[in-house]
Amino acid sequence: MRPERVLRVEGVSKKFCRHAGLSMAYGSVDALGEVLGLRRSGARLRGREFWAVRDVSFELSPGESLGVMGSNGSGKTTLLKLISGLIKLDAGRVEVRGRVAPLLALGAGFHPLLTGRENVALNLSLLGLARAEIRKVFDAVVDFAELWEAVDAPLRTYSSGMQARLGFACSVFSRPDLLLIDETLAVGDMKFRLKCYRKLDEMLKGGLALMFVSHNPWALGAACERGLYLRAGRMGSLGSLEEALGRYEQALAMEGAESPEAPSAASADGVLRILEVYFRGGDGNILDLPTTGEPVMLCLKVHSAKALSGLRVTAVVRESGWGEGWMLRLHNMDASEGLAVREGVGELRCRLPVLNLGPGHYQMKINIRESRLLSYDARDGVRFRVAPRDGLTRGSLFQPHLWESS
Repeated sequence: MRPERVLRVEGVSKKFCRHAGLSMAYGSVDALGEVLGLRRSGARLRGREFWAVRDVSFELSPGESLGVMGSNGSGKTTLLKLISGLIKLDAGRVEVRGRVAPLLALGAGFHPLLTGRENVALNLSLLGLARAEIRKVFDAVVDFAELWEAVDAPLRTYSSGMQARLGFACSVFSRPDLLLIDETLAVGDMKFRLKCYRKLDEMLKGGLALMFVSHNPWALGAACERGLYLRAGRMGSLGSLEEALGRYEQALAMEGAESPEAPSAASADGVLRILEVYFRGGDGNILDLPTTGEPVMLCLKVHSAKALSGLRVTAVVRESGWGEGWMLRLHNMDASEGLAVREGVGELRCRLPVLNLGPGHYQMKINIRESRLLSYDARDGVRFRVAPRDGLTRGSLFQPHLWESS
């Protein structure tokens, strides 16, 4: 019979010290206090200390998958290390039922001078398997990692992708109850990553509990149903993956937004500035989220120091987390006269009869110029999310369609 929950995290907190000397001194004092049986309150910060993780609580049951997201330094990896027992809590409690397999760093648990064969045995033993169990799963590990040709070569001759494949295979074939993954699936080719996601789906159906840290919303969407957004070590959102990703993207957009009080570097003279970027629906009302398959207007609120004409506007869009390839470009370069604005605050609009972007998270770069050489203002890193619409095909793009038979 499966346990009601595999993981319980309750009020977990961890602090670090930014000063190397003080960190060593604090560590020595704390270790001595433990030996003497003296208890020190972990809730108080000492000089140069800060909270890496602060008061985080959640539970995971068999078959549940939790995607963990947040900016660099938000406490994601620290949280996984606390759960796996690699570092000690300062406050709170972690309760794990069953075997834990942490896949937290490339090559963790491996020795570069040992062969792949020897490293499989070493890694599986560290994950709690006995010799008889290791012999049973060894072939399956190497088969999955597709490394028979290199299994007797030293690990130092392996590429980063080969190491990631071996580490993932060891973790999943250790038959864990809780699997912790920290960005490792970002390494390697797409074919193997898809193979990993299929394996994770199979294991989740079998009762695995999964925590997956990634900056890639599409990777999280492929593996997880729930989401935890960490902001400066604290819980920013815990709920559905869509809800957590929405809060994360919203925070990124706010952090990346430029103040309307200061001209951007692209328009040092301040003749024209982009104040705000937003969407309106077909009825003209401002939207919280644009929706796939619906009419929408991309709007730029601008301030101009004088009346201008002949403006050329370009907006290029790409999917967040998928490299630098732009998937959509909107511009008015073909228009003979360009756009005009009056002195003061105005609005530039790009009307889309149907929004063809599929549900998901996107990043946009906008530029307003008079000519190829004269740019008034630009805004990079504008992040937004497109909401799904019932009955429409999911994908990177929405394609109106109708199935027929004859």
